[in-house]
Amino acid sequence: MAAAVEKKVGTVLTDASTYSARMQALEAYEQIISEGKLLKIKVNGPANDFILGYANSVEPHNDFYAKGEEWSQSIRKDYAIPSNVARQYITCDLDVIGLMPNLALSPPRTTLDQIDKPPSPGDSVFEIPEGGSHEDQRPDNAPANWVCPHCIHLDSLFGKNFGTKGYVWLGTLLGYSKLPLPLNVENALMHMGIFGNTGSGKSYTTGALIEKFSKIPTGNDTIPYVAFPMIVTDPNSDYYDYVEHTDGAPGANHVQGQQTFREHYPANGGVESYVFPTSAWRTRPNTHPFTIDFGEFGRDGAFSAQDLAETIIQYRLGATQSDSADLQTGTLVALITRAHDDHLFVNSNELFTSDNIANAVWRDRSNTAQPSLLDQLVANHTFQSANAGAVRRGLEKFETDMRHHHLLGQTGTTALNSTWVNQIVDNRQIAIFDFSIDGAPGINLPLKQLIIGYLAKLVFDTFSTNRTRRKYLLFLIEEAHNFIPNSQIYPVGGNLAKRTLQLIATQGRKFGIGLGLISQSPSYLDPVVSAMINTFYIHRVSPNDIAFVKRIAPGLKKEHENKITNQSKGRVFVTGQMNDVISAPLPVKILTTDRIIRTHRAGSTSFVDDTVERLASQGNNPPN
Repeated sequence: MAAAVEKKVGTVLTDASTYSARMQALEAYEQIISEGKLLKIKVNGPANDFILGYANSVEPHNDFYAKGEEWSQSIRKDYAIPSNVARQYITCDLDVIGLMPNLALSPPRTTLDQIDKPPSPGDSVFEIPEGGSHEDQRPDNAPANWVCPHCIHLDSLFGKNFGTKGYVWLGTLLGYSKLPLPLNVENALMHMGIFGNTGSGKSYTTGALIEKFSKIPTGNDTIPYVAFPMIVTDPNSDYYDYVEHTDGAPGANHVQGQQTFREHYPANGGVESYVFPTSAWRTRPNTHPFTIDFGEFGRDGAFSAQDLAETIIQYRLGATQSDSADLQTGTLVALITRAHDDHLFVNSNELFTSDNIANAVWRDRSNTAQPSLLDQLVANHTFQSANAGAVRRGLEKFETDMRHHHLLGQTGTTALNSTWVNQIVDNRQIAIFDFSIDGAPGINLPLKQLIIGYLAKLVFDTFSTNRTRRKYLLFLIEEAHNFIPNSQIYPVGGNLAKRTLQLIATQGRKFGIGLGLISQSPSYLDPVVSAMINTFYIHRVSPNDIAFVKRIAPGLKKEHENKITNQSKGRVFVTGQMNDVISAPLPVKILTTDRIIRTHRAGSTSFVDDTVERLASQGNNPPN
C-alpha cells in the first residue's frame, strides 16, 4: 500500500506554546476542518519530524460581519453583502500533544514524546488521514512480512498498534470514522469513572470496556491475549447479554449469526450471573443464586468480630449515624469474641442459622432458666442495658432479613467467600450481580448496600491477606452513588460499603484491585473515592455535575464544559491515565462495533411498537 501524500492544511500563527498553538487554515481546507481532527506540525530541524496536535476549536472570521462594522446597516436591512471581497479566514486552536514517533532518528523515537520547544510561527500544518480499516488476516498474495496498513498508520501516529502489549482500542476519534483511541489497560487498576446522564450511552461504553478487557494483547505468540477477571454490579440487567451468549449456556438465545462470548474472547473464562436466592431467574442458564458466608471464626478469609459487628450495626442504622454506633459496635465485638471464647459457636453464620446458638448467645431469654450470654452480661453489669438492647435489635433485624431472603446457609446456592473470589480470578471470569427487579425481587437499597459492602470486604481481604502470587481484578459498580455516597449531600446510607471501597480506592492498586464507578450523578459520589479516580469516561452530564467533573477530571478546560453537557448519545470525553498515549482530553465516538455482543435490550423502550403489537393481537379493540 502506497504511503498517503501529505497534504498541507494550514500555518502556525504567533504565540504558540508547548501545550497549545493557533493555526490559520488554507482556503482549500476551510470547508473541511472540524473540531476533533488530529493534525501534525512540521518541526524545524530533523527531517520528517512532526508535533502531533488536536483541533480543539475552529473560529471563522469575516470583517464585514464584525460587530459595529460598516456593513451593520446592510445586515440590519437584510441587503445582499459582497462578503467574498471581505478579509476572511479561519483559525483553529490546537492542543499540542507531543512529538510523533520518528524511526529515522538515531536513536529512533518509537512513541509519542514530550516537547520542550513550542512550534514556531510559519510552521506548516498537515492533515492526518483516516488510515483505512484493520485487517486481522494476511491477504493471500501478501509477502511473509506483511503488516496491516492500518497498524502501520497507528504506529506512525502513536507508536502503538492493535498488537501492542497491554493496549486496547476504543471507538473512533471525533472527526474520523476509523481512528480509535489507544488505552493502557495496566492503568485501569488506578480506578475509572464512567459518568453520564440516563440515556447518554455510559452503560454501552461500560459494556465495550468489558469486551476490550476480555481481549488484551500480550505481544506473546503462544498466549496472544489475556483477560481481566471482573465483578460487575448490574442494577438494570444491562449486561445480561454477556451471560446469555456465554459459552456452554444450554438453550441460550444466541443472537442470529453471532458466536458465543467465549468464542469471541477465548482468554475469558466465561460470564456468570448471580441473583438473590428468591429470584425466579435463579434457574436460568449460567445463573447462580448466591449466599454470603462469614466463615469459620478466626480463620483466614473469615470475617473478624469487628467486621461482623460493623456489618450488623451499620445495616440497622443505615444513613443514621451517631456516637452510639461506635458504642454498639464495640459491645457487639465483645459479645462475639466472648461467645467464641466460651465455645458457643465455630462458624459465624451459626449465630443466625442455628436457633440453639442464637438462643445461647444473643436472643432475649432473660425470663428463662437458660438466659443468653447477652442477658448474662447485662445482668452482671458488663453491658449497659439500653446499649445491649440496641445491639439485640440490630441482631434481630439482621437475622430476620437474612432468613427472609435466604442469604445465609441456604443449600443449592453459591457461597460468596475467598474460595469463590479465587475461582473468579484463576479462571479469568466475569461475575455479574443482577440487582434488577427480577434478579433482586423485593430487595431494598440498604440490603443491596450490604451486599456491595460484603463483596468489597471479601475482595479486599482475599487479595491483601494472601499475597503468595500477584492477582488482579476489576470491580465495576453501576449506580455507584448509591453505594459510595457523599453523605453530606446524598444521605442514603451505605456506610459499610463506602468504608471498604474507600480502602480499595486508596490501597487497592498495590493489591491488584481496580474500581470502575459508573454513575449518572457523579457529584453525589464520596469525595475520598472520587479523588482517587485516575481515568474518566465522561458522557453528557447535567449542568449541576459539570463543576464537579471539571474539578476532578484532569485536563478539562472551560471550552469543554458546553461540549460535555450537550454531547449526543455515544460521544464521550476520555481523559486520564488510561489515555496515556495522547494525554489530553479527547472526544471519542463509541461505535456499534465496540460491542460484539450487543443486543442490549435492557434499559431501552419501544412504547409505540409494543402497544401496536399488543392492540393488533387483541383485534384493536377500543379501551373500555
